[in-house]
Amino acid sequence: DNAINPKTSAGMRIGIAAVIIVVVTMIVLVKKKMESYEKEAIETLTVAAQLSNRHPWVLFDLIGAYATMAHTESAQEIMEEAMARTNALPARINDFFFQPA
Repeated sequence: DNAINPKTSAGMRIGIAAVIIVVVTMIVLVKKKMESYEKEAIETLTVAAQLSNRHPWVLFDLIGAYATMAHTESAQEIMEEAMARTNALPARINDFFFQPA
């Protein structure tokens, strides 16, 4: 009575295979949905960067979005721009407050 029934074990294997297929399909669908959210985030942050006159805070968020999607070249380009803008801030503040009369 405790012997493994070949029909039952085959049925269980088919059931397990079906569950695995469903789980893998769900993972693929979730990944595709996340990719669409990431693309939408990049598009939104790009518009925000344009509207904010490329403000460094928005640029750093955009870098994060590109890095999340493994677009390292785009992230690096924006990082260089953001760092150039950030490093230029002290000079711009100095020029604003201490302009020659």
